[in-house]
Amino acid sequence: MNYLGEWTQEDLDNMTEDSNGQEYLTSILSKDAKVEVADIWDDIGDNVAVFVFQCNNCNLLVAMWQCF
Repeated sequence: MNYLGEWTQEDLDNMTEDSNGQEYLTSILSKDAKVEVADIWDDIGDNVAVFVFQCNNCNLLVAMWQCF
């Protein structure tokens, strides 16, 4: 896995044609990191960090989140 960095709401919004970053984040969250995205969305960049990784073999994006 390659680390792509800490992504903001804007980064996530920019990954979709309809700027629905919340839905996109839900789709790429690691199965071990599932959360109701609506519960953390407003805190991304403040108390919540979203880290995105890309698989070296299939290019799949996977996100993990951390609250601090």
